[in-house]
Amino acid sequence: MLRNQEKYQVRYDVTDVVARHTLRFGVNFIHEPVLSGALTSNAETLVTFPQNPAFYIQPGNLARFSADYQTGSVFTPKTDGSFSQNVQRLGLYAQDSWLVTPNLTVNFGLRYDTTFGLFIASGRDQSFNPALGAGLVNGTPHDYRKAIAPRLGIARTLGASKKTVLRAGVGLYYDDLAQSGWVTAFQAVNKGTVSDSFPAPPARAD
Repeated sequence: MLRNQEKYQVRYDVTDVVARHTLRFGVNFIHEPVLSGALTSNAETLVTFPQNPAFYIQPGNLARFSADYQTGSVFTPKTDGSFSQNVQRLGLYAQDSWLVTPNLTVNFGLRYDTTFGLFIASGRDQSFNPALGAGLVNGTPHDYRKAIAPRLGIARTLGASKKTVLRAGVGLYYDDLAQSGWVTAFQAVNKGTVSDSFPAPPARAD
């Protein structure tokens, strides 16, 4: 497997302390102009013999080996196993760490993440996937715009020494696409594949 990746990141964080509050705000932008790779795409011949190997070495059965080899062969031509993406990722967050008492701190915040071009490969989106043209799926995936993640946490120290701390938290978290499971979908939109036998989708104004 071939893997190429080129990544640039710009991050800006601001922290300000106001009385008992520690305010934080940040922006994180990642630009990946090269996110590509390729899987094995050599031509292959799969042969399925109807008999066990011991059958063909018996006297008089050697001629059957050649015949079964011809009838049991399935040839798969070479395909385009490559995929290429240009992805941008944007993250924003704001949070407050509030010292309610000397022994109690409350953290609460909000984060937003989204991507651009995550489902576009080799300059084509998933509307060119042959599975859509064949009616195997009803729609195409797209970049998610609702990844709003609130979070809340508390930290409580016990005793005068403050050596024991109880922590609790809750939040909503989003993970990015596991690309290893989508490689075949990225490859399916390559030019010269079966996807070219389907008409291009109508233009949309979304």
